[in-house]
Amino acid sequence: MKHIIFGVFGGAIIILSILVCLNIHRRHTYEAEFQTALNNTCDQASVVLLNHTYQNEKDFQSYFLETMQSNFKVHADDPNYHLDCEFLAVDTERGVFGVTVTETYSSINGAKKKLTDSRTVILEEELTMAACDITYLIPEDIVTERQMQDVYHAYRAEIGTTLPVPEDPTIEGLTFTGWVEVNDEEGSSANSSSNPASNTVSNTVSRSDLLKTICTTNKTYIASFQ
Repeated sequence: MKHIIFGVFGGAIIILSILVCLNIHRRHTYEAEFQTALNNTCDQASVVLLNHTYQNEKDFQSYFLETMQSNFKVHADDPNYHLDCEFLAVDTERGVFGVTVTETYSSINGAKKKLTDSRTVILEEELTMAACDITYLIPEDIVTERQMQDVYHAYRAEIGTTLPVPEDPTIEGLTFTGWVEVNDEEGSSANSSSNPASNTVSNTVSRSDLLKTICTTNKTYIASFQ
């Protein structure tokens, strides 16, 4: 009886060891395929970006997704297998794009596993500056009324890095609703109101959305309050 128990126990350990080894091998295989496919996709996307094949972000994103699908090995026998792609930034004029790709697959025992990696591609030939200035402003009417500084925060960030974003401003009696991006022409008029979104075509964006943005050029944002 003792020998039977030891035999069963030993057999279970052997089976478990085999499953662990198979899972490790499977993950290494997927990781190698994943990195190769992502690198190839980014290389191909860089070429069309450098040649200005696509003049707008949507067309470039469609090309990237199609190229990604063709480069990644599709595991049709895996019911959990799929690819997800999130663009962090695309600037076809400056030759900059950032992307995060996630591949979901099944382990040997059927559990869902994920591989995720991000790429930021900067084509040196397209860059006109090494860094960009990011400025966050408080509306002029609030600055005048509350006797406070108009510049809430200012940063200098390298192109291709994640946009630096301050904590949401807190002003007594007002509710912060987000940030509004303005260009140089819009800046003076938009900054005169506590609700700059009403003066520009830009939409109000939250801090969490801005944290997904990649620096490509100088930016100015004005706080919006209600």
